Amino acid sequence: MPSKVKILMFSIVGLLIISQFTNCANIDGSANSLHYSSELCLQDDSCNQPQSNLLSLKIDTNNFVSDQHDFVNVSGECHHGNYDEHLVKWRYGDNSSSANSLRGACVNGRFVIDVSAAGLTEGRSRQVFLKIVGLQNQTEIDGPSPESVITLSR
Repeated sequence: MPSKVKILMFSIVGLLIISQFTNCANIDGSANSLHYSSELCLQDDSCNQPQSNLLSLKIDTNNFVSDQHDFVNVSGECHHGNYDEHLVKWRYGDNSSSANSLRGACVNGRFVIDVSAAGLTEGRSRQVFLKIVGLQNQTEIDGPSPESVITLSR
């Protein structure tokens, strides 16, 4: 009798272990699968065409403190919308200076820019508004995403 109990216990444990490796992925070829989407891209080449609705910029953190440096390193995720050329643009909320931009800053889904904190006195803060635009025939193309906002302070 004890051997039957052991066999039953090993069977139950084995089933529990195997059940942890069950693949619940959707493999029926629905529109959510990567393979299906890839085939659509290959048929009409839409994956390589500029699309303003893909332009996006997301900052890693929204608050920066600059103790002694005149520049703050701002980074985050981005998508250049498949435009051959694009700009990451930023402007200061207090209108103390004109807008700035960096061409081609979005590389492999990431961007890094240096934003000036010069002139910012201790105890003061300044908002900076950032966005990404595509360039087509030297014309800036805005995407649907709103400007991202960071706060610089000393």
